[in-house]
Amino acid sequence: MLRNSATPESVSPETAVLTSEFYRNLINHSPDLTCIVDSQGVVQFVNLEVKTFGYEPSDVVGKSISYFLHPADLPLVDEAIQQMLARPEVTTRAERRLRKADGNWCVMETAATRMMLSDSFVIVIHMRDITSRLATEFQLAESQRNLSHLVNVIPEVFWISDAEIKVMSYVSPGYERVWGRSCESLYKSPASFWNAVFPDDVAQFGVRLDEQKSGKPYEAEYRIVRPDGEIRDIWDQAYPVVDPDSGNVTEYLGIAQDVTERKRNERNLRIFRKLIDGASDIMAIIDSATLTILDMNEHGIGKLGYTREELTHLQLQDIDNSDEAAILWKLSKQPLVASTIQYESSFCRRDGSTYPVDIIIERVETDIQYLFLSARDITEKRRLERGMRDTIEALASTMEKRDPYTAGHQVRVAKIAAAIGANMGLSANTIRGLELAGIVHDIGKITVPAEILSKPGRLSVPEFDLIKQHPQTGYEILNNVDFPWPIAEIVQQHHERCDGSGYPLGLCRDKILIEARILAVADVIESISAHRPYRPALGIDVAIKEIQEGREIHYDADAVDAALALYSKGVLAQMIS
Repeated sequence: MLRNSATPESVSPETAVLTSEFYRNLINHSPDLTCIVDSQGVVQFVNLEVKTFGYEPSDVVGKSISYFLHPADLPLVDEAIQQMLARPEVTTRAERRLRKADGNWCVMETAATRMMLSDSFVIVIHMRDITSRLATEFQLAESQRNLSHLVNVIPEVFWISDAEIKVMSYVSPGYERVWGRSCESLYKSPASFWNAVFPDDVAQFGVRLDEQKSGKPYEAEYRIVRPDGEIRDIWDQAYPVVDPDSGNVTEYLGIAQDVTERKRNERNLRIFRKLIDGASDIMAIIDSATLTILDMNEHGIGKLGYTREELTHLQLQDIDNSDEAAILWKLSKQPLVASTIQYESSFCRRDGSTYPVDIIIERVETDIQYLFLSARDITEKRRLERGMRDTIEALASTMEKRDPYTAGHQVRVAKIAAAIGANMGLSANTIRGLELAGIVHDIGKITVPAEILSKPGRLSVPEFDLIKQHPQTGYEILNNVDFPWPIAEIVQQHHERCDGSGYPLGLCRDKILIEARILAVADVIESISAHRPYRPALGIDVAIKEIQEGREIHYDADAVDAALALYSKGVLAQMIS
């Protein structure tokens, strides 16, 4: 049984010794570092906790405590000691830096008190290492700063409300950017949130919230009206915080996003999809790396006879009769500054039948690069072109019957011009127009008397002047025909020269249509190589020398270079023969 009291006279010397040893052991086993210093700051005692810092008690006792403290802290320590010596009731508490035996520093939370020992005053100091705690607090504060910064800059709105979702205890600065109202206004007037909801959405949104107050997460979409009258679409999602003891919802944590642009894009995409599906051309999206068909409009699916699922397993070359190498070559030839390429091919239906198409491919880059393809059925266009070609060839045949010495000249010029155009990389459509212009390029000679056309000797000046009128006459004959190509202009300009020395208009370089510049080179090659009424054939080598010497002077440099490339391969010789 514990005694209620004891007097000094009742404690025996043996008990006093045991009590002293007891308290010494108690202090030595304390988790705090305890030391006693005299009025000069010399350590008189230190408990065994000092070993935690790499010291033995003998390393510390007898030395000034200043040796173990950070120099910057010494003035404060001296001041605190003087205060305690002067005022016994003072207990100082502070954070001081302590040097460990390995030279590193740790932060100690200290409490120092003056006491009487053997007729002299001493300072008893209790110290606790708080280095780890301070590091944790710093990391926590840093995390809070980072989180605060993140919440301040991200566009989403974070919020915390009561269990009824009526009073907001926190809303992030994103609220001011999205709602256009200050966060403070929401704290002062919780009803301002409901006042901002678009009137038509209030009832539906309220019902949605009531349904979700059962402690489950909820999602809702609604519109708000900003103070400036702008309407914004909001997607809101919230999660309940449940008390583990009662099981009741204590608050909601939520995030609201402004999805106005997304909703607008979705509406635009629906409209765009409707327009695409209703288009009379085939439209498709294609992976630029693999040429895999990613999607196609309804017209294309019906036209080709595939299902949508079947199409998404096909590549462009599975429906385009151009092989993959040819398609990739066309794409690689596209200049980096261009956004589209165009070529003609034929599409293959699921049943194996084919039909001609005019293809336009546009490169589009978003997060990935893909191709947008548009293909138009040109079956009717080809039928009309065949009719035009038949008519043009009939005109050419009529012309050549009046001039038997030039029989086949126009057809050969047309073939040479088409080959040069292809070598220069002109489109298939342009080459067809060029070839048709070549077939009738001398149609204007129909007004020249046959005896002049077939005259074996040298022409007089008036006779040559009459022949020089044939490009203009050809233009006047063809100008009223509705061709899909500038046939009349090509025929009119095929005797123009780059330096302006040609006729009938005296045009220079870029003022002359590229088709006419090509036709001029082809006409010279065939005319010099073949027989004429006034001279025998001079041969292909003489013709090549003429265009080489006239390159960039009379004749277009690119057209000459393309003709030379064909000559080196023997193609021109075959055409002339």
